[in-house]
Amino acid sequence: MLTGKIPPNARNAEEALLGCLLIGSKYIEEAAASIRPEMFYHQELKTIMKAILAVHERGVPVDIVTVTSELKRAGEGSGYALMVTELSSQITSDINAAHYAQIVIQKFVNREAIRRSMEIQEAAYNDDTDEVIAQSTSMADDLLNNIPASNVASITEIFVSNTQGINDRAAGQRGNYIDFGIRAIDRILGGAEEGALVVVGGRPGSGKTSFSMQLAYNVSLIHPILYFTLEMTREELGLRYLVMLTDIDSNRLKRGEGITFQEWQLIEAAGRKLEQRNIIIDDSSRLSIYNIRSKVYAMVRSRGVKVVFIDYLQLMDGAKGKEGSEYYGSISRTCKQLAKELKIVIVLLSQLNRDIERRSEKIPKLSDLRASGEIEQDANVVMFPVSCKWADIDDPSKGLGPGKAIISIPKNRNGSTGTAVINVSDNFMQWWDQDDIFLGPQTPPAPTYLKD
Repeated sequence: MLTGKIPPNARNAEEALLGCLLIGSKYIEEAAASIRPEMFYHQELKTIMKAILAVHERGVPVDIVTVTSELKRAGEGSGYALMVTELSSQITSDINAAHYAQIVIQKFVNREAIRRSMEIQEAAYNDDTDEVIAQSTSMADDLLNNIPASNVASITEIFVSNTQGINDRAAGQRGNYIDFGIRAIDRILGGAEEGALVVVGGRPGSGKTSFSMQLAYNVSLIHPILYFTLEMTREELGLRYLVMLTDIDSNRLKRGEGITFQEWQLIEAAGRKLEQRNIIIDDSSRLSIYNIRSKVYAMVRSRGVKVVFIDYLQLMDGAKGKEGSEYYGSISRTCKQLAKELKIVIVLLSQLNRDIERRSEKIPKLSDLRASGEIEQDANVVMFPVSCKWADIDDPSKGLGPGKAIISIPKNRNGSTGTAVINVSDNFMQWWDQDDIFLGPQTPPAPTYLKD
């Protein structure tokens, strides 16, 4: 602790809480779940709390006699008997037990913040940036874990909230779901829920980045989105959007050669379309999950971001000391926790392993995900976009062939799974539904790709 300063504490609150528990308070159940002896600053009061919890854990009523006996059994001095008696005599009602507990917890959290910040300061002096970021991020989580959960609700309250959401959707309002703007996909998913982790998997060159860019473009008309591109620069991503909206060859755009007057008009029209979109791009080349976490927090607070795209998982730095599936699992798990905490949707791109290239069937399976067990467990939704051109699929009887793509959705935690057929441009830059129209959830289901 800091020299010359007394750490935050409230002896009166600690004594009052113990007094409430010693007179048989009903708060004992909640206290046993949320209060730990180390949360008390004064050692003698910490010892009494430890005895109270020990008595309660044995299923014995907590009172002066049982707690005094426990203290004696633990070998504590005779002075504790008088202290227990005095504590219980100071309290006539336990009505304020929860308030006293809150004060005790708050003081403990403040003391922990001081202790942890000194550890962070030491890491900073040692010029260990990764450790500073890791400790800073984990400190917030650890401190919050000491605060009893307040995000609880009765099943009746949840029912009212759910029915209100259904009513809003039926009336054409968007509610708490994010539509991706491709009708066939939204019909299967029913919209991505706030707090969802959506994994988009694909092999290199299969079009997963372009597919995610299309989803981001669609969503950004309504919601602010944040796009992390760990592989490309912001200029490269911007050029891809220009290709998407103009259908001009990317090499010609790079060189700026032979651009006709009509093409310049297309470029200007593309600029006007992009002005209507709320897309924020971060092209930091090396990002840990802790960097992304802090950036997302900042963008949600300052820009109201609702959907975050990360391209892609295998380029991110995960938790230190972990390897293989645990390493990537630490990233997907943190993304899931972040989405839930901030009530946003995170779309995490992931490479697939090479097994799919050895099979004649090019539609990916969940087991094709690298570290599939960890990622599949954390994901609410898993999607595999597959261009028929890339997979060499040509079956006109099923509506498959050049210009078509299969969107396989093998996992949807809170809805149906399925496979949809949509349109894709020859350069994989545009992905759209039938007639390029998104009419919302009341439109009929799009055709699905069903294997024989």
